[in-house]
Amino acid sequence: MKKCVLIVDNDPDFLQTRVERLRSEGFTVFSAQSRDAARECFEQFRVHVAIIDIRLRRDSDEKDTTGLLLAKEEAYRTIPKIMMTNWPTYEAVREVMGPALEGLPSAVDFVAKKEGPEAMLAALQTAFEKYVRINADLTIETSARNPITFTHLASLVGEELENERLMVRGSELEDLFRSLFYRHKSIRIDRVLWQQHGRAAVTVFAFEEGRAPESFVVAYGEAAKVISEIQRYGDMTAITAGRYGTILNERSETLHYAASSFGLSGADLESAVTLVALYRMGAERIFNTALSGLVEETLGEWHQGNRTVDDSKPLDEIYRQRLDLTKKSLSIPERVRAIASQARSLVERLELASGRLTIQLGGQTFSYPDPSDALAIPWDNAQHIVLVNSPGTLTGDNILADLSGNTWLTDFSEAGPAPEMWNFVALEAAIRFDWIETNKLRSLHDFERCLVQTRFTRVDATDVEPLLRKPLRAIQTIRRLASREHQSDGYEYHLGILFQALRRLADFDPSKPLLPSELARLAHVLLAAAMTYELIGRATKTVATAAPLQQDGIQLDKASSSVWVDGSRVRLRGHSYDLLCVLFAQPGDTRSRRELVEQVFEEKYDENDPSQISKLNTAIRRLRERIEVDPDHPRHVLTEPGVGYRLIVRPRD
Repeated sequence: MKKCVLIVDNDPDFLQTRVERLRSEGFTVFSAQSRDAARECFEQFRVHVAIIDIRLRRDSDEKDTTGLLLAKEEAYRTIPKIMMTNWPTYEAVREVMGPALEGLPSAVDFVAKKEGPEAMLAALQTAFEKYVRINADLTIETSARNPITFTHLASLVGEELENERLMVRGSELEDLFRSLFYRHKSIRIDRVLWQQHGRAAVTVFAFEEGRAPESFVVAYGEAAKVISEIQRYGDMTAITAGRYGTILNERSETLHYAASSFGLSGADLESAVTLVALYRMGAERIFNTALSGLVEETLGEWHQGNRTVDDSKPLDEIYRQRLDLTKKSLSIPERVRAIASQARSLVERLELASGRLTIQLGGQTFSYPDPSDALAIPWDNAQHIVLVNSPGTLTGDNILADLSGNTWLTDFSEAGPAPEMWNFVALEAAIRFDWIETNKLRSLHDFERCLVQTRFTRVDATDVEPLLRKPLRAIQTIRRLASREHQSDGYEYHLGILFQALRRLADFDPSKPLLPSELARLAHVLLAAAMTYELIGRATKTVATAAPLQQDGIQLDKASSSVWVDGSRVRLRGHSYDLLCVLFAQPGDTRSRRELVEQVFEEKYDENDPSQISKLNTAIRRLRERIEVDPDHPRHVLTEPGVGYRLIVRPRD
């Protein structure tokens, strides 16, 4: 490893002699004569230790502490610094050696110039031994099937850099890994899992003499973002150590980068794959098992059954903030117009005018509201928003799974409280908008109609193209899990889907050319946003005009999954909503227990199975608790002893 040193002094003659001496000792040396020049060196070169003169303007000015101020700058706190001066004083030493942020002193040593170059060399050697924690002997390899360079890893997490600067950043990133695996003899960087917003993750196998190989997921990237992730993870430490937990092992930081290594409890990283890879393997049974395990086991550790109520913000505002749409909302209309304009090449007719998106497919014309208007609407929300602990935004890449259906999380950058539908909505959005494998807009339109026009947990896949039946079935599994875990309200769920679609539209860059597949994907997202906006918009308008015209009895709007009892909206979810729908289909008629069990729970009725009757009785009780004034003396859901139940819509009639 090359030992890189920056020396900063305003005396050019002194600077030159010290640079020559350090280079003769084998150091790679950079030099600067001012505070600004030093900053430029920090940005351009890899610096392990800095030697800084306290006075960088005038040596005769006792008040000149320019170098000291440079040493204390937060941006350079990770770099050990040795301070020099011609006029050392006790006060200067005391201030220089005082502690700074996070226990790292602004300087690790103090050297008087008159002590000569030997004192500077001794201080420099001590600084490298004590404060530059880099394993220079670490052997670093990459997978033979997927060679990876540190230059490539640096390109994944930063702005576009010229080749020379990128190589320097690659060298810095290598130092970061040598620090992170300081105790190991060798490592193998196997593959990149994901990259997003200045961060990325790789799998790493580490080897040490006398010990079995260890495997880690290393999340690295821009220092501030990784440090923020570690902070969020730390806030959740008590709930990340379960059977399929992700445990923080080590962390390290350089000037521009930071990294954390995580161990995955019980995971075999050689065979584990990302969730999207498992989906694309085609084994739906294993994928559905993984979804169930993710919800019940892995995310269950995060939730721990804990729920809090947030009365301070409406649901749509929470979605805006978590998806970073608050500032980006102004750019969405422009992006929607650009996508609509380019997508005309994909269909017979597509127009965006007067607040409507009109599209012609297969000789049929469809019209939907312009989804870019959705961010300007004060949405109707429940008064109490239920929040649960979430690891962040789930994608197909940041979840690992094995062929037994076990799952692990690898991304905690947005960990914290989130709406109870957040994780389910993110998973559906990934399948719905990112994993689809067809560019046929007509087929995608049929796919979306199926999702917005059928009942929340019962998606009929028979009317869509065979290639789209698989994602439909996966989405149905997610919705059923959501309904089972949280008694999902379709309105709140669809609102989340709308905002997920809008975020994807906001990420579109109109200045960059699109491949046909990319254009088809964005056109699909645009259609989905418009159709979902129409679906939940109907519910919003109904509630915005207060109660329906009929003030008494039960009213049901299946299009928006909305229920009113005596003019007041009632939130029904899961089996309670399904049960009401079945009874409402034939009001006044008695529905047998067999009918209710088979239609509501989708189970074959067994009269010798007492658990089915118990489940039905529980569902009836919960429905009564939501819609009856007195559940013990019901007026709407009546029991017909020995037969079943019937619904009275308006008891006065």
